[in-house]
Amino acid sequence: MRDPSDDVKTAPLRALDGAADRLELVAANLMADGGWDAAMAGCTFVLHVASPFPLVPPKDKEELIRPAVDGTMRVLRAAAAEAGVRRVVLTSSVASISSGYPPKTLKTKVSGRRTVAARPASLVPSSAGAAAAAMA
Repeated sequence: MRDPSDDVKTAPLRALDGAADRLELVAANLMADGGWDAAMAGCTFVLHVASPFPLVPPKDKEELIRPAVDGTMRVLRAAAAEAGVRRVVLTSSVASISSGYPPKTLKTKVSGRRTVAARPASLVPSSAGAAAAAMA
């Protein structure tokens, strides 16, 4: 996370049951290669729950996709290099597949308690597919 000392943003995490004994928040920058070994040292579980996202949609979709892919790959490489990491959890937002496309091309299906969003394969940017293949 960018700033583990930000009490406003970290309070909900620190309030979780057992967090005082089992949760450590560490600073890491998704946009930089350095610092990942130190951030992963001693970790058992890694939660990657955010991605750089501009307030204004960029003109070139690669300005949105490339930082997200590169940041995710930094997390995965660092976790793979740390022998103690047993699990990595990645989360995403519907914004990752809907940004920049007409609303009617996004199909959603409600299944039980979760909503699954899908975009026709022809609309998924090629770099996003390459990143998914690299992570598989």
